[in-house]
Amino acid sequence: MLTYKPYILVIAASFLFYFAFNTCNASVIYNTIVVVGATEADTAVVYLAGTIVGVILSVLIGKPAVVFDKKWVFIAFMAIAGFALVIFKFVGFHSITDQVIQFCMAHFAIIGFLVLSYNLLYDVCEVYEFKTGEMLTGVMISYFSFFIKLGKATALQAVGILLDLGGYDASLTIQPDSAKAAVTNMASIIPGCLMLLCALVVCFYPINRSRFRAMQNARKLKDEGKAYSTSEFDRIL
Repeated sequence: MLTYKPYILVIAASFLFYFAFNTCNASVIYNTIVVVGATEADTAVVYLAGTIVGVILSVLIGKPAVVFDKKWVFIAFMAIAGFALVIFKFVGFHSITDQVIQFCMAHFAIIGFLVLSYNLLYDVCEVYEFKTGEMLTGVMISYFSFFIKLGKATALQAVGILLDLGGYDASLTIQPDSAKAAVTNMASIIPGCLMLLCALVVCFYPINRSRFRAMQNARKLKDEGKAYSTSEFDRIL
């Protein structure tokens, strides 16, 4: 199971996304206060805007996921967020509006992952069952969840290390430039690059719509005791 390429790619993507998302999410308060110079109360506006955009995107993502291959929709949403966050490294954060835009753009990745990642995972489980004859869906989901938690834990540890290296001091009213730079990186280039890496990993995910349907047809013939061929979907086995 842990040597099956599509599964390895999915759990790697889950780790990278949650590393990115939790780094980005943890940076909101720090970035709003330290870099933008707004108040803690302003973070409520940021989170509210992100929630609203997230709801809208969760509705909009359904149609392209049906029309196009869900793998490529996942990649597109992750890449949009990744590029947007990287851009903020260079344009900077000058107002609460910039922070709102950053967090809203990050929701492309958030919604793309939450809506589509389990679809990719369940496809892997189904193909693996066809390949080996073993139904290990529960175990495979458990490992998937473990890597999600590992991504979260890694992000929180990384945030603490970055703040410490940047010289962040909670007792100071005005933070040093090094701390501001560390916070900016946490809100931009670090999660952005991780999201782009997540998108790149999923590019190598071999299960697409045509191969998956071919596998389902072969499984039906297999269950009926009839001859079948795997030539159309050998790459996913």
